[in-house]
Amino acid sequence: MPKNTRFASCLVGLAVGSSRCNDAHVPGEHAKMAEIVTKALMASRPSQHLSEDIEAGDLPQFSREMAKRLIEWSKDEEGNDKPSMQVRAACETLAAGMTPGMTEGAEVVARAVPVGLYFLDNVPKIIRFSVASSELTHRGESAGCAAAAAAILVSVAMSEAPMGTWAHELMMVMRGIDKRLDSCVDDAVALVANGKDPMSLDNLGSCHGIVTSSLGCCMLFPKDFSMAVETASHSSEATASLVGALMGARLGLGGIPSEWIKPAGKWIALAEELERVANASGILPEKKSEAKEKGKGQGDEEN
Repeated sequence: MPKNTRFASCLVGLAVGSSRCNDAHVPGEHAKMAEIVTKALMASRPSQHLSEDIEAGDLPQFSREMAKRLIEWSKDEEGNDKPSMQVRAACETLAAGMTPGMTEGAEVVARAVPVGLYFLDNVPKIIRFSVASSELTHRGESAGCAAAAAAILVSVAMSEAPMGTWAHELMMVMRGIDKRLDSCVDDAVALVANGKDPMSLDNLGSCHGIVTSSLGCCMLFPKDFSMAVETASHSSEATASLVGALMGARLGLGGIPSEWIKPAGKWIALAEELERVANASGILPEKKSEAKEKGKGQGDEEN
């Protein structure tokens, strides 16, 4: 399946997952935060390259763009995507020029999804930008770790790695950073291997539990978007949003029920624009591959 199709289906899947958690079945708070990060990435246009000089300017610009949009959103008093009281308080602290003191929260997970999409296999930048997206409202190390883990999972899902290897691929990057995450991932793998529901990990009340229960849910229903998202929706909006994003990246738009896509229709255009900006900011992995094959073919012809 073309990667660009799954670029859109990842964000649509996130919005659909979010929408399954309210009676109106429209994208909620967690989808709105992912939208804010998506638009901050498009406005700041961080480079795909690893140059420290470039990154020194990219990261602060991204944080400023995201903070501006968070503060604007904090004034929203209506709708299913209005900010929670906790997030509103953090945004008001930002507006006052101070640093929010929240240490952990489910809100950091969905907002990391666009970061994983934008940078794909550029792991150093995935980690730096996902942590930055978390730190604006949640200063704790565990929140930053969970955000990075969520973004890495998106990158892995987009790589077409077999779903059975996702936990291994995640731990290749993240193991040893936070013992709670290590333990939660190991527990998720063990639960799924024994045919047990990994949603119990979400009840731990930590953002690590959300990331790993989402991973486990995808592994439990590897070909069934509806079942994976519906199962996750009984746990939390954060979990359903991440499961929707990962399953969308894995299965494409064709794997998402068409009647569920309609309320999230704007996300297709948003994803297409994000991909366009990412391409303009550096050659994405599939473009590199295409260019390499094209160059090889031209060389063969010349020889």
